Parts: sequence; structure tokens; C-alpha cells
Amino acid sequence: MKRKSNCLATILFLIYLALLVWIILFKLQFSISDLDKVRSINLIPFHYDKKVGTAFHLTEVLENFLIFVPMGIYLQMLLPRKKLYVKFMLILWNKFFIGSYAVYLSSRTF
Repeated sequence: MKRKSNCLATILFLIYLALLVWIILFKLQFSISDLDKVRSINLIPFHYDKKVGTAFHLTEVLENFLIFVPMGIYLQMLLPRKKLYVKFMLILWNKFFIGSYAVYLSSRTF
């Protein structure tokens, strides 16, 4: 039973990673030609135009936090004996890798 639940958790984790990449890198777009219309890059944290309100800032920070909560849950299920800092470093590495690739994609034109 333990092996079957671990297999299910692995499959769900892979589905979560695919959805995470789709949400962050491709902005929920199905067509690559549409990416030019929705991509913008902001390298200054928490800095936006004046026309964007404070509610948007707080919502974005909350959404960025919440999108990585399932990763912590899946890592706890898949790696129960690993130390907390190892799991935290995996989450940070994943966020850095996906974020760097998003910056790379935003600088390219299709």
C-alpha cells in the first residue's frame, strides 16, 4: 500500500510541475505566437506602474507564495526523511530555475 501511494504522489507531483511550468513560463497560453502579447519583464521586485494599485501587489505576493505550497507538501510526502533545509533549498532552486527561464523567454522573440 505504501508503494502504491508513493507512486500516486510521484505522478501527482509530476503533474503539478507540468502545471507550474505552464502557469509561470507560458502564462496559461496554448499558442506560442500569443506569448509576445502577454510577456513583460520586471526585474525590480515589488515595483510597478503607478496605475497598478496596492491590492495588486499584495495579491501577486500571495499568489507567488501559494503556487509553491503544494511543492512543499509533495516534497514532504516523497522525501519524508530529508531535513527541512534540503526541501527548502529544492523549492528555492526550482523557483530560481523557472524564474530564470521565464526571464530568458521574455527576452526572446518568437
